[in-house]
Amino acid sequence: MDYWSVEVMYYDDGNQAFNTYMVKAQDQNDAMNKAHHRFEKAHPNMNCMIHNAEKAGG
Repeated sequence: MDYWSVEVMYYDDGNQAFNTYMVKAQDQNDAMNKAHHRFEKAHPNMNCMIHNAEKAGG
């Protein structure tokens, strides 16, 4: 498992905004899923798109 930095984009009152999550994941897909899940827990009823996902180290 490695650490991944995942940036998500979303709209807050019509304004584009970004959030970055540091997650521990098996691969890039797992990292994106975990970041998406964290976003949904913190922002109920809001949608986001993955903007960037990079390996941050192990």
